[in-house]
Amino acid sequence: MDDNFDRVKKLLKKHGYEIYVSIKSDSKGSIKTFLPERKEAPIVGEMEIVYSLDFKNNAIEYTLNSDPGEPIPCRSYAFLETIFADIERMCQFYGYDTSLMGFYKDGKCLDESKFKKAAFPDSKLCKEDKEKKKCLSSILGKCKKLGFTLDEKNEPGYEDVKEEYTIIKEIITGKK
Repeated sequence: MDDNFDRVKKLLKKHGYEIYVSIKSDSKGSIKTFLPERKEAPIVGEMEIVYSLDFKNNAIEYTLNSDPGEPIPCRSYAFLETIFADIERMCQFYGYDTSLMGFYKDGKCLDESKFKKAAFPDSKLCKEDKEKKKCLSSILGKCKKLGFTLDEKNEPGYEDVKEEYTIIKEIITGKK
């Protein structure tokens, strides 16, 4: 199965249909996402989304095909979870399989875990925010597996990450 999966990914890349997320060493906190043109319903042109981390204002700024969007309020420990929730939502909406996504740093392919560490290393966070990031990731992981039917309020540390959790949940589910 892995062999077939890898062949599909290579084929998509070869023909320009790969969904990918990339960073460059000199990008200063920018993460670029590319979603290819879709020729079947829902028909959509290719999209390039560039997310920029705004530490001073606790927000993620982004552009969609060079047009600026409304900043997404977000504390630094939730930057990656929020960005990937947005990418996941876009992929779901347009029917793209996120398991086929490619992750690149300076043009070199990485696995998702290494990409996330390279995009936003934990060393940029204080000890308290590292704990909040871990807690938020844990709660989101459980909720995603259960389709957001988990009563997250009973999860350890929920109160500390409630605001970011709520934003991410709204992005993923489309519900307030």
